[in-house]
Amino acid sequence: MRLVLFRHGEAESYAESDSLRQLTPAGSADNRKVIAKLRDTIEIPREILCSPYLRAKQTATDLISGIPGLRFQDYELLVPTTKCTQLLSTLAERLNAEPQASLMLVGHNPLLSDLLCLLLDGQTTGNRHLGTSNIVSLSLEVMAPGCAELESWITPD
Repeated sequence: MRLVLFRHGEAESYAESDSLRQLTPAGSADNRKVIAKLRDTIEIPREILCSPYLRAKQTATDLISGIPGLRFQDYELLVPTTKCTQLLSTLAERLNAEPQASLMLVGHNPLLSDLLCLLLDGQTTGNRHLGTSNIVSLSLEVMAPGCAELESWITPD
């Protein structure tokens, strides 16, 4: 199975609440850069689970604009305060039932960086950090700690 993690683009510093922070113009431009690279790098999952926060939804919209035919749905667990072990457990139920499945998550740190470390290294504390507008593709035979292989890491640079 393939799991693709996409951290939202750069967002404004302040808003009425964290969930309402919008992408900056630079954040959206960086999203477009990595999306263009993504098309040439991997087979893109057709299903996207997205944080309900505005900046993540805007990132998903950038993705769909660059790659028509994708669909996304809000996924309440993809918020910054979710524990990655909780997310992993939920994803394992979903993906282990479909070994050929492929899924993209659009969300935030620390959740996505912690999940990346957990899947690759078997622990959440590590030196892997998803920057804004970074996309990581992982290959897994089973959704479990330490069981992923890094396929690609796409940055806007």
